[in-house]
Amino acid sequence: MSWFSYSSLIPPNLFILMTTIGVLLAWRWTRLGLRVATLGVVLLYLLSTPIVGDYLIWSVEALADAIPALPSEAPPGAIVVLSADYRKSGIPGEPDRVGPVTLERLAAAAREERSLGGVGQRRPRGRRRGTARGAHGFSTARRFPGSGALA
Repeated sequence: MSWFSYSSLIPPNLFILMTTIGVLLAWRWTRLGLRVATLGVVLLYLLSTPIVGDYLIWSVEALADAIPALPSEAPPGAIVVLSADYRKSGIPGEPDRVGPVTLERLAAAAREERSLGGVGQRRPRGRRRGTARGAHGFSTARRFPGSGALA
């Protein structure tokens, strides 16, 4: 089912799809089809009004304020840059390149990294007893069950 997209199941596409299905149902079952189509149009209209839009934004902001923030003295460990666009290579085998908007975002992230003084830079330390280095260089302590001893 590669032709099916789940984005059609979220508003406002869901209400447009509901209206279309209602119209198609109206050919066979008139009352049911018209009710489904009317409900789809009403919900689509309500979702497009500023009152409902403001209420939805307010409820999301209230939900975001309810999430507890964990205080931390440590600097951020990473800066995440979301890609905006890319340039597709016309030559087979040659990789695609980032577009101008992504380059602007990368430059802003680099400026932010410099202003923070090196995000995520780890200082090498001596290996401590009782720890093992993981695949990415992070220390992981392993405890044997029952003995309480570290490996």
